[in-house]
Amino acid sequence: MISFSSPVRGVLQRLEVTRWKYYNVHPSAGELLAILVQIVQAKHIVEVGTANGYSSIILGASAVSHEGRVVTIERDGELAEEAKKNIAEAGLHGVIRVVPGSAYKILAEVSGPIDFVFLDGTKQEYIGYFERVLPKLAPRALLVADNMLSHASELHDFQEAVRQDQRIESTILNIGTGLLVGAFDAARVSAPTAGAPSALRELVGALPVPEQARALRP
Repeated sequence: MISFSSPVRGVLQRLEVTRWKYYNVHPSAGELLAILVQIVQAKHIVEVGTANGYSSIILGASAVSHEGRVVTIERDGELAEEAKKNIAEAGLHGVIRVVPGSAYKILAEVSGPIDFVFLDGTKQEYIGYFERVLPKLAPRALLVADNMLSHASELHDFQEAVRQDQRIESTILNIGTGLLVGAFDAARVSAPTAGAPSALRELVGALPVPEQARALRP
């Protein structure tokens, strides 16, 4: 597990007590998010679905060492304010920017290139989020989406849209409620053949946690 500062650990531990109330990611999913941000050294991170800031804090705390920044979008104004307080308590107010409002509208205004996208908002809107961030992805970006197993039927069209894009190699992990991890490679024009180099295989090779590395293997 990536080592976080004492204020960050304190806030995360407090928020884990009420995780069910805010539909926060499972701690194991949060750990994987932290590892992925560190591996790809993501500088520009965009999250859809802030809730109380639990996953936002994980993303920001994982990016701070390489001067990364997080833009997180929350449609509920009260939740956005609660998240801001939690983020400030964690000492990350200069790292994470909470933007209240419609994700569709805000994503259209967010500038690229985006290195890391985490989707955990309204499930029926995932495909719309995807369509809005896709043109803004960095040449070697990472796309992660939660609830892929718990809301499989609702997210079928989104999963198909990701699968159909030849520039994205993706897999779904049985971690928490199911995480889609997609490695975007702007230079890729067809699916990699067995044994050929690929962004996802490179990512798997860099994972320091054996259980997660095994789960990620295509």
